[in-house]
Amino acid sequence: MALADSMGFVSIVIQFLLLLMMIFAVRSVSGRQIDRHCKIVNLAVVLQLISVMIFMTAPMSSLLRLNIGGTVLGALIWIHHLGGLTVFLLAVYINMALNGNLKFLGNPYKWMRITLVVWILTFTGGVLIYLHIWQQITLI
Repeated sequence: MALADSMGFVSIVIQFLLLLMMIFAVRSVSGRQIDRHCKIVNLAVVLQLISVMIFMTAPMSSLLRLNIGGTVLGALIWIHHLGGLTVFLLAVYINMALNGNLKFLGNPYKWMRITLVVWILTFTGGVLIYLHIWQQITLI
């Protein structure tokens, strides 16, 4: 479990840095630096996907074998997974719409805000999962 614990910690640190990147990207928009914003967001999404594949897949697949499906923790893990998948799919949709491959359904900024909120909620859920599983701190 020590390897999973250290992988979990590295993952939390990476997720926090990615969240800081997103905050910086949001601030870039308010400073009218749209190009910088787009590059930062795209980089954050790619790094997020890489982080999930490297640091989260193995610990979570071993954890799901423990039959925690009927617990609050199990529900939080599934909600966390769905939130992460939603963020990734929304990021792909927004990127394709901005490149002209798809049409935006409504206001593009609304979709971007929704994606950021889901990302923050998913990050918060991930922190709760990490604290509960690897640090034995229960906040849920």
